[in-house]
Amino acid sequence: LAVNEAMCFHLPIIISDLTGCGRDLVKQGENGFIFKTGNIEELTNRLYKLINDSNLRQAMGNNSFKIIEAWDYDKDIDGMLKALEHIPGHDI
Repeated sequence: LAVNEAMCFHLPIIISDLTGCGRDLVKQGENGFIFKTGNIEELTNRLYKLINDSNLRQAMGNNSFKIIEAWDYDKDIDGMLKALEHIPGHDI
């Protein structure tokens, strides 16, 4: 949940491609970057880009918050109910 929490604090995100939440929370170039696990050069380049561009950091951080603020208990419940609708023999 560290990524979720960082997004709540308006921070840009840099994660590896093996981070489980990446597909759902990180939009490449919009609120952060996903780098290939083990690719130190790619990670270094992404860090360098954010360190040296305060406007980019701020924009990505704001985008992180916009993405995460839509995640709440009501959305979780709706998602679970929709998933259950696809199980044969379960009427909701």
